[in-house]
Amino acid sequence: VYNVQVKPIALDLGRPDFMDDLTPHTADLDLGLLICNHMFTPKETPKFLDDDIETHLAMLDINARAYLRLVHFYGRQFVAQNRGGIIMVSSGAAFHGTAYTASYAANKAYQMILGESLWYELKDTAVDLLILTPGLTNTHPEGMAGYDPRMVMEVAPVVTETLENLGRKHMVVPGRLNKLTFFALDHLMSRRRAIETIGKSIMGQGLGKDE
Repeated sequence: VYNVQVKPIALDLGRPDFMDDLTPHTADLDLGLLICNHMFTPKETPKFLDDDIETHLAMLDINARAYLRLVHFYGRQFVAQNRGGIIMVSSGAAFHGTAYTASYAANKAYQMILGESLWYELKDTAVDLLILTPGLTNTHPEGMAGYDPRMVMEVAPVVTETLENLGRKHMVVPGRLNKLTFFALDHLMSRRRAIETIGKSIMGQGLGKDE
């Protein structure tokens, strides 16, 4: 049991004016940490061209534009108050093209590159920024059934490793197996081979779409 207070706020992060609804709720709070951990991707994970354009645009609004708005507003606030931290939850999908989640992977790459750029701009301030690039994480067990269980991390160790590295690193890949997997994809095979491996052996098999 943790001695914390929670203030839930229902918002549609896909709306361009959602910050107008959010900021009145946070104006009187002593904020010191922003964690951008929201995401949207279709549960059915269709191929890119099989999904409608409205879904792709909604993903862009929620996974990219909402991150941008949150980090820009609260980043300015943290710099002005001379303290604060920002954790941007990206994904291992940001490193390579990822079949069946093409728009999601592209959104995550945007988050990662935005975070890396902002980390440099903030490194001489009192605001710490960390990018989290996890692999498969057991946030919804029903969606993990098709994957090799050795590749799926539980939430608690991901959170622990993330918080331990805030203020120490600019990016964290949680878990030994994730570190080894991403190293192999980046350094032990060509980029094309890595994309094929992700599409067939990871996403294809995990989602039951291996042809």
